[in-house]
Amino acid sequence: MTTRPSTCPIINLNGDNAKTLLEGNMEVVKALGALLEAMREVGPHGRNYQLNPDGDYDAARKQYRLHCEQIRAMESFYSDQYLELEDQNVGRDGRR
Repeated sequence: MTTRPSTCPIINLNGDNAKTLLEGNMEVVKALGALLEAMREVGPHGRNYQLNPDGDYDAARKQYRLHCEQIRAMESFYSDQYLELEDQNVGRDGRR
């Protein structure tokens, strides 16, 4: 079950049009996906911490996981917002 964001904008005549809102949210989702991919490329690896003090590698892995979780949460938020906006848009004009 997906929980949609409660702070999602409502598509209306005085605001940004549906296309702008949908495309903007999709761009954010894509950018966050690209960020996660880039982070995987430079994520902590033991060979890079072999000369560090004890505990540095574990601390780096913990920080890395936390950052990934935060980015995935943002990715989920914008994906859900996109879906909510898409549902609104379908409700307005009856098509996808």
